[in-house]
Amino acid sequence: MNVIFRLKPLVFHLFFIALVVFAIEYSEHIWTQYFTAVKSTALILTGIAIILAVQFNHSRLGWLSLVLALYAINQDYQFLALSLAQQQVFLLLFLACIAFVADRGVYSIHTLYRVALVAALYGASFFYPALLSYLGTVPPLPMIVLAALVFTLLIVRTALSPNHSHMAFVSLLVVLVLQEMHFVQLERYSLLLVSSVYFVVVILIESYLLAYRDELTKIPTRRALKQLSLALGNKYTLAMLDIDHFKKFNDTYGHDIGDQVLKLVATQLTKVRAGGKCFRYGGEEFTVVFPGKDKEIAIAELERLRQAIQDYKMVIRQPVRKSKDARGKAKTKQKTVSITISIGVCQKGAKQTFDQVMKVADEALYRAKKKGRNKVSE
Repeated sequence: MNVIFRLKPLVFHLFFIALVVFAIEYSEHIWTQYFTAVKSTALILTGIAIILAVQFNHSRLGWLSLVLALYAINQDYQFLALSLAQQQVFLLLFLACIAFVADRGVYSIHTLYRVALVAALYGASFFYPALLSYLGTVPPLPMIVLAALVFTLLIVRTALSPNHSHMAFVSLLVVLVLQEMHFVQLERYSLLLVSSVYFVVVILIESYLLAYRDELTKIPTRRALKQLSLALGNKYTLAMLDIDHFKKFNDTYGHDIGDQVLKLVATQLTKVRAGGKCFRYGGEEFTVVFPGKDKEIAIAELERLRQAIQDYKMVIRQPVRKSKDARGKAKTKQKTVSITISIGVCQKGAKQTFDQVMKVADEALYRAKKKGRNKVSE
């Protein structure tokens, strides 16, 4: 079930690229007469995609955009010295390899490694027909098998590390396979136009999430909270939350366990009801905003969250030091701990600014801690 949940956003990627593909394909009769303009637009958008990829450190999408541009331009100039089948093999191999390398800065030694990778894959694609002849296989079968193998690798990579770049690789592969099977019939510059539009959207989404979503807890950051504050009306309730004794917990069990605690609390906070929106404010502090809600409604929901976090039993596994007799046998001891949070609440007053509401909620949080922690105070 966890794998299915991780792959769920992939459906939206496939739906989006399908819309772009079919919009371009079924309007071909309109813009075919303007092929030069389409070609120029595709190349310009590809350039924009590459610039954005460099600027926002999405080098893999930049390299893929460049390879697809060369694939399209080769239609006019035939400078790659590869047959159509060899070019398809090159694209499949490149997709498989680029998904398993990390995004790196363009102005680094890693660029030379990427160039070497492209050269190696070009050589492998060039000798692909000779390999088939040596193996004595029928050419179409290995292509289908290769596409299926690459698809499996990309799905596994996406499940292990679900991000929009990996989902873009899967979506592009699906389009290439559908085109090879003649379900989709896109001219190469049309394919370049589809991919460039798609990559620009993916880069912008990834960049937005990087700026507005906390990498550890996967919930919105303080910057997103500030953005929300601009859209709030005159009626809302705000709560400041803090994990009790978090520093002591970190010192006792280590930062890895501390990170697990932060994730646990964030996961519980994402289950907030009554229209609440949760944010990681910083460190072990979180913020929950209830737009349009009175503090009575908010406090009732915050009490439910506080109790849910308190009732959750977190299991900590610690390695046991081995004696000489027990050496070679892995041993761990388990300890169950409860996490508690303190909460301060404030409903916006008539002339209060957002910063003032936060300050009052922070003061209420301090009072909750003084009263013994694991409480909601207003």
